[in-house]
Amino acid sequence: QMCPYTLLPVLLSSMGAYREDSHVLTTGLELVSDLMMECPKTRVAFAELGGWPWALQVMEENAEHGLIQLFGCKLLSALSKGGSFAEAHTDRAMAVLGRALREHEANECVLYWALWAVQQMNGARA
Repeated sequence: QMCPYTLLPVLLSSMGAYREDSHVLTTGLELVSDLMMECPKTRVAFAELGGWPWALQVMEENAEHGLIQLFGCKLLSALSKGGSFAEAHTDRAMAVLGRALREHEANECVLYWALWAVQQMNGARA
């Protein structure tokens, strides 16, 4: 298993280098969200490496893109499970999630993950 402090900078810089390529962003967000779901240690590394501002900016800049919003919402949901210092980013994250809910109300997958992220950030458990 690769150390998250080695893996995450490579992923974040790769996606940063291709900010205009929605396929790279979508694939990268999917991978990062899966890592955050499966490996709690990666959440701490993500937060310490500046992942929160990066992820929120990607979602803000690509608000119209359904797949980016889907995997961004999934990522925010995973980060809210603990260990990622979510509290410091709650206000901005809630604004991003609210926009995703409004702009993608017909996309069931975005709705599911956005609502799940909102629930996780507010401390509610299903």
